[in-house]
Amino acid sequence: MIDLKGKVALVTGAKSGIGAACSKTLARLGAKVILSGRLFDDCLNTVNAINLKGGLAKELYCDLSGLAKIPEFIERALNIWGRIDIVINNGAVITPMAKVSCLNVEEFDMAIKTNLSAPCGIISSAWKTLTQTEGRVINILSGAATRPITGWAAYCSSKAGLLMLTKQVHLEGYAHGIKCFGFAPGIVNTNMQVKIREAKINEVSQIPQKELPTALKPAENIAILASGRADHFSGEMVHIRDTKMKELHKMIFQ
Repeated sequence: MIDLKGKVALVTGAKSGIGAACSKTLARLGAKVILSGRLFDDCLNTVNAINLKGGLAKELYCDLSGLAKIPEFIERALNIWGRIDIVINNGAVITPMAKVSCLNVEEFDMAIKTNLSAPCGIISSAWKTLTQTEGRVINILSGAATRPITGWAAYCSSKAGLLMLTKQVHLEGYAHGIKCFGFAPGIVNTNMQVKIREAKINEVSQIPQKELPTALKPAENIAILASGRADHFSGEMVHIRDTKMKELHKMIFQ
C-alpha cells in the first residue's frame, strides 16, 4: 500500500466529485489534506467526514478566478502545517459551452483564468516549498487537452494549455526535485457531467449517467502519482486507461 504519512496535500475543486474523492483517499493513506472550494464552507462536509474517520483535514476557500489572491491563498495554506508536499490542481469550470461563433469572450477569459492561470499561479506561489519538500504536482487534464470537441473551445483550450504547463513545470522543476504530472481521469459521474448533459451541445452530453463510473478509481490513481510510485510519468499526460497505470493500480489497490 501507499503510505503518505507526514505529507501535506492541497486539493482545489474539493467540494465534490474527483476533488472530494481524492481528498478522502489521500487522507486515508495518511496525508494531511487542505481542501479548497470557491466559497466558504464548500468543503465542510468532506472535511468533517475525513476528521471523523481519524484523518486530518482543513478547509481554505479560494475563488480561482481571483488571481491576485492566490499568493495569499498559498501563504495561508503554508500556515496550517508549515509545508506543502502535494498539489492537486483539480478546480475547473466547463462553461462557457458554446460554439466559437457564439462565444462570450469574457466568459472564455474567465475559464482560462480558472482552468489555466490559477493552477499556474498556485504552482508558482508554492514553488519554494515544493523544492524544499521535493513535491509533486498533479494537474487534472482531459482528453479535451489533445482534441477539439464541439462547443468546448474554452475547456479544450484551457486544458491544452494546462498540459503544456505540466511539461514546463517538469522541465524547470525536475532538477529541483519537483515532479509534475497531467492526469486524465476519463468521464466520471460528477457535477460537471450534470452541466454537460444539460447543455446537449456534443456527443459527451448523450452518455447516460448510469454508465458513468464513480470518482474513486481516479482518486486512487492520483494518489499513486502523489506517492512517488510513478515518477517516470513526470512531464506527461497519463490517462486512467494507460496500461502501465492500470497495472500499478491493480498492484496497489486490488
